[in-house]
Amino acid sequence: MKRVLELYSGHIHDFGAGQSVYEDEKLFKEVRNVLEPYPNVILLLPSEDKERCLQVLFERTQFEHNSLFINNLSNKKLVKAIVYTDGKNPKEIAEEIIRRIKF
Repeated sequence: MKRVLELYSGHIHDFGAGQSVYEDEKLFKEVRNVLEPYPNVILLLPSEDKERCLQVLFERTQFEHNSLFINNLSNKKLVKAIVYTDGKNPKEIAEEIIRRIKF
């Protein structure tokens, strides 16, 4: 993650759940320090409700272990904003992300 951000500053990056969930506190702190200077770290989730979130993610991916990502607090500790997508079309999601971006 650090290297990608260094090489491609000024770009939009999608790191996905596997890049933002850490069980090891030392690794988590390293990632938190890397992301700290970036004002626009945004987490996209289907819903604020965890059960609805898991349902939507399973429908999309058929991945049975999404609860590992949803229930881990790393994501919420690393981000600056959360955008909930359930019931919104891509244009509405994009508009909300743009409203939340800090320039």
